[in-house]
Amino acid sequence: MDYKKLDLPNTNHPSKEQLKAFETAFNAFLETNQQENENHHNDAFNDLLKGIFKYKVKPTKKIDSAILNENNEVEVIIEFKAVTTNL
Repeated sequence: MDYKKLDLPNTNHPSKEQLKAFETAFNAFLETNQQENENHHNDAFNDLLKGIFKYKVKPTKKIDSAILNENNEVEVIIEFKAVTTNL
């Protein structure tokens, strides 16, 4: 299978402070109520990405969430699934 190499000249490289803030926020995100629905977790994670990295994040067509570039084109696809406790 062939893959398209991404050329992202304007890639935002996070600072150490941003990475630490992400780690803290992500750990708090993981502690959220697992009984919440998929949309709740999706919205919470989008808020986390917007707050820490200032990404433009929103649902796009049939994609749960996408990180968009400055031209509003999809750069990263994010899909969420409901957490289940039945293992």
